[in-house]
Amino acid sequence: MKKILLISILFSNFSFGQVMCDERIDESKINVWNVKHLNDYEGIYFFGFSEGESQITLSIDKDIICAQLKSYKWEKGNEGQVGWHTKYLNYTNVKIEGSKFFSDQSNGEFVTYNNQKCLKLENPPTIIVQKEGEYELGIFGDDNLSKYYSGKFIYTIFNVVNDDYLKSLTIEDLQIMRNEIFARYNYIFKSGGKMNTYFKGQDWYIGVNKNVDQLLTDIEKYNITYIKKAEQEKRRK
Repeated sequence: MKKILLISILFSNFSFGQVMCDERIDESKINVWNVKHLNDYEGIYFFGFSEGESQITLSIDKDIICAQLKSYKWEKGNEGQVGWHTKYLNYTNVKIEGSKFFSDQSNGEFVTYNNQKCLKLENPPTIIVQKEGEYELGIFGDDNLSKYYSGKFIYTIFNVVNDDYLKSLTIEDLQIMRNEIFARYNYIFKSGGKMNTYFKGQDWYIGVNKNVDQLLTDIEKYNITYIKKAEQEKRRK
């Protein structure tokens, strides 16, 4: 199972160019973070505290690179519930060249700071004080994936599933694997249906959203397609 990269976007009442809340960055301690394999940059970068928390999940498989921002906002959900709702944004045209990170939303570089692995973003996802030339560092986290994600098939976030592995699973497991991708985005399943019953039995699941198609990453979309195909093949036998 791959490491997680946590891109923390730290917030404070001070201007950008800070890490660990209100600690100012000593730029003499910033160095380039080079890796042998691109996948070493993969994972989640979390930052912030309280209402300012956000994270960017970086998923890499073959030639697919996905960067997804997860943040939180007090608002009404699809069903009209007022509460603290999770927001997602998929960065577009994501590329990594050497230690450089590029996307339509923000460019940056993978660096180390005080011996911590980080992503230096030029355009942080939530701006409190914006000044030209300032940036934010996000700290790399390499804890177990299960600490940050829930479900039986967490690796579908990071890996394009293997056809041989899919063939080894039962139809029931394939259904759970495919629908778990939707469930992590709080998708509302059909009332009384098999998946509704299953996920309501999971302590991490809450049904909030009627449609989550626009939230899916490219890797998740590929996986849904491949898993569905494996289900169809199983039914034909």
